[in-house]
Amino acid sequence: MKDLILKISTDSAKTIGLNETILLEAIRSLNKTEISKEELFTELQFLSKDEINKTIASLISKGLIKTQSSYDSFSLISQRDLKERQKQRSNKKIEGAWYPQEGVILQAEEYGIPLTFLESKIDEFIHLHKEKQDSSETWEIKFLRFLIKKWREQETIDYKNKKKSPITKEWYPEIDALEILLKADIPKEFVENQLPEFILYWSEKGQLTDTWNSKFIAHVRRQWAKNNSIIDSNDAPKPIENEWIPNDDFFQVLALTGISKEFAESVRADFILYWKESGQAHVSWNSKFLQHVKYCWQKQNNSPMQTSDELNKRTEESWKIDKSTGQQEDPFLHKDEIKSNLEKLRQKHKI
Repeated sequence: MKDLILKISTDSAKTIGLNETILLEAIRSLNKTEISKEELFTELQFLSKDEINKTIASLISKGLIKTQSSYDSFSLISQRDLKERQKQRSNKKIEGAWYPQEGVILQAEEYGIPLTFLESKIDEFIHLHKEKQDSSETWEIKFLRFLIKKWREQETIDYKNKKKSPITKEWYPEIDALEILLKADIPKEFVENQLPEFILYWSEKGQLTDTWNSKFIAHVRRQWAKNNSIIDSNDAPKPIENEWIPNDDFFQVLALTGISKEFAESVRADFILYWKESGQAHVSWNSKFLQHVKYCWQKQNNSPMQTSDELNKRTEESWKIDKSTGQQEDPFLHKDEIKSNLEKLRQKHKI
């Protein structure tokens, strides 16, 4: 058997498909009026019989070959027949009851496109081209291209949906997310304190997503910005005033700690008295007051103190008096002494 040399046109392969182009070129190269399936099976052994059968059906649906005396033999459509067919089909508009031919359905199967999906897109395709008032000689090819595009879009959506999941109670940000937050100078302790609230909020929402790390980064940044916004806008240190009250941002941050506004208000007078007596000036009384409220809340509720080093570092440091003033660093040594001192301070400052 002589080797069959086939010249494949890339344009043709893009337009009607690679297998279709191979089959057409094989029929032309054999230079016969009529060719049988068996001859094609023999000449094109690199294609399976199933592939050849599907390709034959596709070429028939496209009007590029026609059957002869039996379905098992074919011939090319003559140029005269093609011109006549083109003349008949010229400016042909799509019909409302249009349905793709079997060849298109077979090709869709080759792309892994289910028949149910194909049929679900027919109305959309018809509507699209009716609105445009399009005319075409190749509705089958147009539909196949349209169908493949829609299927690829659906595959992308399905892939993204498979990656989406609800947040779990055990969820923890990935190392990369933590590094981003730590590089922004946000303390790790602050980051971890945001986890319970973040998980609870999104658990109740029931949302599915594949971007929990990004959401957590945005959440922590917002809370950190709120936390820092309690610092007063005036950078100059100043002594506390008799009628000092914390700003709105303070109470937003306080809400994140679970401490009530009423409790904070209950310890504000003592806070003002203490710092009036000290005579010290600070940039942010809001920050000082937040530390004080947390400290008082822990003591009242017998919360496990992170004693000494950790607690002093986070709270009591802000209560120390500058040694240059000659006052003791910890005025709260005994309860009786505390009450006595507070009463004297109230009388002194007329509060």
